[in-house]
Amino acid sequence: MKLPKGIYGITDTSYTVKNHVDAARAFLEGGVRIVQYRRKEGSIRVMLEEARAIRRLCNEYGAVFIVDDRVDIAILSDADGVHVGLDDAPVDEIKRRFSGLVIGASASTVGEAVQGESWC
Repeated sequence: MKLPKGIYGITDTSYTVKNHVDAARAFLEGGVRIVQYRRKEGSIRVMLEEARAIRRLCNEYGAVFIVDDRVDIAILSDADGVHVGLDDAPVDEIKRRFSGLVIGASASTVGEAVQGESWC
């Protein structure tokens, strides 16, 4: 999948909007074409409900939907991709098991970035 150019919106609980779904809606209405759902804690059922609602919004706007950290939520919500950190599921394993997902990874050093590039 070729990712669209432009601003990449990431939902977060620190925003002044009510919730992740409202943040995603605001991003999409403002022209964002990639939305990342980023929720670090809480009920898995709530996460899945929010992720599915954001998936529907992204479908309406023709936007790409990415889930942060949670491969399970990404798969169950039919997300386009997942973004993982250094302590999350390994990129090579996600890629092997879920080849259709767009996979992003965090890197905090040049060495980690080079290693990540080798997975592409």
